[in-house]
Amino acid sequence: MKIFKKIIVIKNKQDKVICNCCGSELDSRTDFLYVNKKWGYGTDLDGQRHSFDLCADCYKKMIGKFKIPPEKGI
Repeated sequence: MKIFKKIIVIKNKQDKVICNCCGSELDSRTDFLYVNKKWGYGTDLDGQRHSFDLCADCYKKMIGKFKIPPEKGI
């Protein structure tokens, strides 16, 4: 005989994405950059995990400050 009990499962569902730089809310159709980095040894960020989202406008502003631009490809 099998006896069952009811359980409640709580799941996290993404509600919205907010750009960490400018604070704008991005709708579900808008593409964005997601970064998730765990820092390794040899930095003052050792062992920390950083994650953030950037909208396309803030990403373009950020890479505009690079001395060497990112490679572009398809």
